[in-house]
Amino acid sequence: MSPERLLGLEGASRSCRWNLDARVKLLVSLCFAISAVAIPFGAWGLFTLHAIMLVCMIALSGVPVGMVLSRLSVVLPLLLLIAVSTLFMVRAETVPDGGLFISSISSTPLARVGSITLRALCAVTSIVLLTTTTPSRDLLKAVEQLRFPRLLVMVASMTWRYMIVLMEEARSIRRAVVSRGFRANWIWQAGTIGRMIGALFLRSVERSERVHQAMLSRFAFMGKSRAKSEPVPLRDGLFLVSTVMILLTPRVLF
Repeated sequence: MSPERLLGLEGASRSCRWNLDARVKLLVSLCFAISAVAIPFGAWGLFTLHAIMLVCMIALSGVPVGMVLSRLSVVLPLLLLIAVSTLFMVRAETVPDGGLFISSISSTPLARVGSITLRALCAVTSIVLLTTTTPSRDLLKAVEQLRFPRLLVMVASMTWRYMIVLMEEARSIRRAVVSRGFRANWIWQAGTIGRMIGALFLRSVERSERVHQAMLSRFAFMGKSRAKSEPVPLRDGLFLVSTVMILLTPRVLF
């Protein structure tokens, strides 16, 4: 069983109509997330522009809206907690009039909470759309071709590839303690759970060493994949450039 099938991502990426190069989708998502996080407080016009772009990208990708919302619901409570915490850290200020896109209303704590929530929501939605429409193997290949740090790429690749192995180790530990009558019902049993986590960590380290030795002996693994970098199609490059222009034009003009 692949990690995509385990997490329910295989069907979404297979039915995706957003057939762009993985590198382009990754760069578009990163640019969009950075642009969303950098939106000034009270710039409701820019928030509207980013929301419209998100709706268009979801429509182009063919991913069901319910699937996107279900994955956003996992991180939405954390985003709201972070946003509400700003109520106790900021004072009311006035945002200077910035024209069409930046409102001149007073930046009350409530307006800041709304701005921070919308920033995080736009950024996280773009990342959710990227991971939903792009298989993990293509995404890791794109990250490597874009010259990300090799060590981080290798760690992410090994973690994703052997996720099933780690889950099987966790299941075997759980079966062992359950067969001995353990039930996690009381707070004083936290020590047993901590020892289970420690045993899982030790087994993971031992398994990673055996996997590394096997790769060295069979494939002369040097931390670098053998995937060849292909040129980005012209259509995909134009999509990337147009997206960056749409994100930059309102900031430059207004």
